[in-house]
Amino acid sequence: MIMRILATLLILATAVMLFVACSKPIEKMSVDELMVFGEKYLLDLDYDQAIIVFSKILEIDPKNTGAFIGLADSFSAKGDMDTAADWIKKGLEELPESSELQ
Repeated sequence: MIMRILATLLILATAVMLFVACSKPIEKMSVDELMVFGEKYLLDLDYDQAIIVFSKILEIDPKNTGAFIGLADSFSAKGDMDTAADWIKKGLEELPESSELQ
């Protein structure tokens, strides 16, 4: 029962964040807002838009592990395994201690 309530609250919080973020241009979004959009685009199988968003995150925060993983996932889903591997390598160069990228 508690898990169901927590899941519902998470969905509502995500929906509110998307609603608020939709009214802003991408250039004015925070990294957290951009991450929500990037993950949404991945779930929607819109890999090109996900790549745009995750790239924007790295412009703002060049050491954002989630953006490196998001780019690798996006290119992997498009079947471009070489570019996916390149993003993991770039991430490890920036964040050699990251357990998420290893």
